[in-house]
Amino acid sequence: MWNALGWGGQGARGEPARRRASLRCAGGRAAALAACMAALAACSGSDVPVFSTPGDAPQSIVLTARALDATTVALEWTSAGSGLAYQVERNGAMVATVGSLQWLDRPLSAGQRYCWRVAARSGFGWQARSNEVCLGTDPGTTDWRVERVATGRWPSVAVDAAGDLHLCFNQGVAGIAYLRVGPGRSPETVDADGLARCSIGVDPGGVVHVAYLSRFGLRHATRGAVAWSAETVDAQALPGAQRFDGPALAFGPDARPRIAYRRLTGSALPTLVVATRDAVGWRFDLTGIPGLVGPRSLAVDAAGTVWLATTDELGQSATAWQRVAAGWSNAYSQSLAPTRGEGPPLALDASGAPRFGWWQRAAPTTTAVTTLRWAESGATGWRNETIDTVATAGFGVAVAMSGAVPRLVSIDEAGALRVHSRIAGAWSSQALDAQGGAAAAVDLAIGPDGQLRMVFDRVVEGSVALASRLP
Repeated sequence: MWNALGWGGQGARGEPARRRASLRCAGGRAAALAACMAALAACSGSDVPVFSTPGDAPQSIVLTARALDATTVALEWTSAGSGLAYQVERNGAMVATVGSLQWLDRPLSAGQRYCWRVAARSGFGWQARSNEVCLGTDPGTTDWRVERVATGRWPSVAVDAAGDLHLCFNQGVAGIAYLRVGPGRSPETVDADGLARCSIGVDPGGVVHVAYLSRFGLRHATRGAVAWSAETVDAQALPGAQRFDGPALAFGPDARPRIAYRRLTGSALPTLVVATRDAVGWRFDLTGIPGLVGPRSLAVDAAGTVWLATTDELGQSATAWQRVAAGWSNAYSQSLAPTRGEGPPLALDASGAPRFGWWQRAAPTTTAVTTLRWAESGATGWRNETIDTVATAGFGVAVAMSGAVPRLVSIDEAGALRVHSRIAGAWSSQALDAQGGAAAAVDLAIGPDGQLRMVFDRVVEGSVALASRLP
């Protein structure tokens, strides 16, 4: 018979208790002894580290969970090596042992919260473990699944037609990075010279585009079959010294990318430019508008009309602009906007009508109270609503439309995230629990399956987190 003998102590600060496996053969038939000796010969000169419990093993497995319906969840995880068995744990109890990298957990109880972990084991002992993933199975649940996906700051998100999630973010001295979220996938460098915040989108053909600023000016990158290709759009664009320098990226019905950004034009303040890629190259629309934009401040409706949302340079107003034949028209404006932050995010409903949200200071401007505001264009004109009020300064907003239902995510001055929805004419708000640290930037997208996908950064640890929830 085989016996694994080992020893190990608990180190300082939770150092995993390791044991070194040694083998011995005891008794048995000649065939068993021969097999034992062959195994020992194969291990000769090797020292195999194993761990006494799954919790002691290194967390090197990446686990993801996706609700297929109210009673079924699909689990997928990355490989920890060859020839391993994987133990699936649900809510602290082992429920399956499999040899593959995926498993369907069913039937589950609708409307409940479940948490899973996976651990890998060989004949010598525990080898690796995964992160914990929690999910509510009921489509009506308010449970968010939050997971760390990368190291970086100021993320932007896009969802393609197949429901795959694409992120871009800033990695400091490493520049602008990209990640297609999924088991076994790692961040890729888009441009080591990239600065500040990026904006990401997927065109109707499935090509991923990233717009960002660099020391060479405004840059635009696309992902080919195996690598990224980048070009300088405008060398006169202001370099991205801060995250709220933009730019914003959007696609029209012609599938051509459009980028809004700031450029010095000889006036006292930088003005905004909208660049459009056509068959010949980039053409530039000098808007003459001074102000700031964010990654979602640009949108194009089905008729090709371009919309732009801005805050002015001093942070005293929020404005929605429409491109008409005669030039840029101020469609709607509101004073007492935040004193800091990027341009407000803009979204179009199914009919192409614009909606945008922003933080607005209360009068007099010396008070700390701010309100989260929402404005939308309708048949009778623009309507302005109050979504939320906080006792501190507001910071950031992300907006997306889910059919006729608007969804907003807000960040207050303390870095706390709240999710807001207007259903049946009434706004409701939900704090994002287990956020894991103060946030400074957030972006929101809704997939073809209706899932809400929110990415944000955790300021203290410098990481990008993904929060997902069914609507």
